[in-house]
Amino acid sequence: MKKNLFLAILCVLGLFGTLNAQVVTIDGTVGEHEVVTSKNVPAFCANKWAITQQFYTAEEIGKSSGTIETIAFKTADVTAETEKYPFTRNLEIYMVNSEDYAIVGNGMKAMSASDLVFSGDVTFAYNAWVSIDITDFEYTGANVLLCVNDKTVANHSGGAKFHVYEVIYDSEEGKAYKALYKKNSTALDPTASAIAGCYQSKPVPFVQFAFAAGTTEEYADPSD
Repeated sequence: MKKNLFLAILCVLGLFGTLNAQVVTIDGTVGEHEVVTSKNVPAFCANKWAITQQFYTAEEIGKSSGTIETIAFKTADVTAETEKYPFTRNLEIYMVNSEDYAIVGNGMKAMSASDLVFSGDVTFAYNAWVSIDITDFEYTGANVLLCVNDKTVANHSGGAKFHVYEVIYDSEEGKAYKALYKKNSTALDPTASAIAGCYQSKPVPFVQFAFAAGTTEEYADPSD
């Protein structure tokens, strides 16, 4: 009897854990943005090496904390490109909590080795969310800076397009974009130093952050 009761409790707890698992989709629906496609972010596949950085704001994420264990990017539904899929790229992905929300100028922020949450091959399917299991990332309720280093050392003919949304801010220092990219014929190391000579990008990639079950906290109602 006690054993059956114990198993029932475990089942109930498991059910609540499943219900608490949350996927946050950021696709330009927070704020006024235009949905378009881009071959530059999150990965410029037509070059041997390419690197991107993009900010996602706390307002877009909408959680006060949590453990992110999976991220996903969405390939675009461009009919003329169907023959390009599937394709595989070798990626490094870095993530940091940040008080900054946008990039001013043409220089990327330097990453550290401890910011690396994924390194390996990722296969992209056509018009699909492509999920990547990462080392658990502890989200603190800040903005998130996400860096994708494509180090495949091979061109993917003509590149490939991803679903993105366009956004641009005005700041005291001029135009401040939420993303930037750089393509190169030789290796790029985001941990060596800040990378200069990048291109600011209006498009920001669609992304999904999957939070581990039972780890997320919602923002409190201001009236509370």
